[in-house]
Amino acid sequence: MIFYNWEKIYRDTGGKTSGILSIISYLTFPHLPINRYDATYQLSLQDWSGDSFLLFPEKLIVHRKEFGDPELAQYVALASFRSYAEYKATRKTTLDMLLAPTGQKLIDYNRLLTRINEQIYFCWEEVTH
Repeated sequence: MIFYNWEKIYRDTGGKTSGILSIISYLTFPHLPINRYDATYQLSLQDWSGDSFLLFPEKLIVHRKEFGDPELAQYVALASFRSYAEYKATRKTTLDMLLAPTGQKLIDYNRLLTRINEQIYFCWEEVTH
């Protein structure tokens, strides 16, 4: 599980999907940069922690070539609207459709998201739906 600050990630990357996934990759598999020219050097200088969470972020990185950055970035963005307090209390990993800042069309076209009974299910966050 990782925690991240979606607003900071989005602001610092300018919304670029490759930048978003680079930060998620760094948070998932943290390592010390070799030197200041290492691509992760700038990422290591910032605190990316926040209230947003992903239970199994390594699956996003492993399947990055399979799904592409836009779908994965949408997954990360929508996951950021879930409540960690609610997850801790009830183990609920879905997002209510009313809390999603996007229309259902985007959710329906994303292969990593499923909409059932006004709940958004995240592909790698649930064992079953």
